[in-house]
This record gives sequence, structure tokens and C-alpha cells, in this order.
Amino acid sequence: MNNNSFSTPLATFFGIILLSAVGSASAQTVEKSISISPFGASLSDNAQMLRGFRAGILMDDPAGNPDNRSSFYFGFTIPEDFAPGSMPVVRIIWSTGGESCNLNLRSNALTRHDVDGGPSDTGSLSSNSGLPLVSNDTSEHGNTAIYTPVSVGVFAPGDAVTASLFRSEVNDTCPNVVIHGIAVVYDSLGPLVFQDAFEN
Repeated sequence: MNNNSFSTPLATFFGIILLSAVGSASAQTVEKSISISPFGASLSDNAQMLRGFRAGILMDDPAGNPDNRSSFYFGFTIPEDFAPGSMPVVRIIWSTGGESCNLNLRSNALTRHDVDGGPSDTGSLSSNSGLPLVSNDTSEHGNTAIYTPVSVGVFAPGDAVTASLFRSEVNDTCPNVVIHGIAVVYDSLGPLVFQDAFEN
């Protein structure tokens, strides 16, 4: 009997399993985030840095006047483990001295600078919850807002992104808004090779 009679079918069998595992792993991602300190943001207009209790970026009530606006700028670089074709989001943690009030925190600017030397794209940050944002019914408790970049092309690892948000005077009723945290949440190509085919 030929000792190699089962070698080709067996190799094919394990080859199919291996390709299945790799294909499965390539489709899997894990969620990661980049933290951006509010103390590292660039402030303009009437925004101020608040320290101590409720520390963060203080954005006073614009009181219906565009001269009273507050804004802040921040930036980040798309991580090397970023999953191609996915879209990062910006997560803002904020609080207010009011209850069930409106915060009109709008996009001021967004630019993606191509790591490969391509042209920069300008776009904006779109609120996933609509605008204005509505605070919870307990003052000085945390609220979360999620913003998605729009009209900025396709993100790639290494791209540099600069962005800004401002507090509009239109339909804004919250007193003493403080931005406590800024994070970029993205899909990462995690170390998941063989997980489905072998570990399960």
C-alpha cells in the first residue's frame, strides 16, 4: 500500500481548516479607544480650563449670543492596528449643572491628513444623538455624546486627524457645561487568528 495515499486528502483537509481560520480571523475586530486628555486640548473663545471638582473644559452658557461661544480643538493619529474600512467615532463625556437641558455642541472643524502623501480632506463631526444633546435629569452627572466623522474620505493607519467642537447659542439651555473626557473609539485588528476554528 502506498504510504502517501492519504497525504493529499489530509493536506487538503487541514489546508481548508487553516484558510477558514485565517479568513474568520481577518473578519474579526475588537473595540479599542484612544484617550485624549481635556487638559491637552487647545481652548478658544470663552472656553476655560476647570480644575478641582468637576475638572475639565468649562463651556459657559452662550445665552443666545454668538459672542459668548466656547470651543476647543484636539487631534489624534489613526493607530497602526486600525481595521481598514471601519470608521472611528469620538466619544465625549460631559456634565452640566442643569437637569434635562439642551447642549448644542456642534462641529467646528475636522480634517484628515493622509499619511501616504495624499490630499487632506475636510469634513465634520456628526452627532449620533442629534442636536441639541439632552442632559439626564440629574445635575452634575455624566452624559455621553458620540460623534461620527463625515465627508473625510477613507481612514488609514497613520493618518493624522484634527477636530474642533463649539457650543452654539442656538437652542442651548444648559448651565455650566464641563467636558470631562474625550476618546476616539475604533475597531482594531486584534490577535484573533484561529479563535473560531480551534478554540471553539
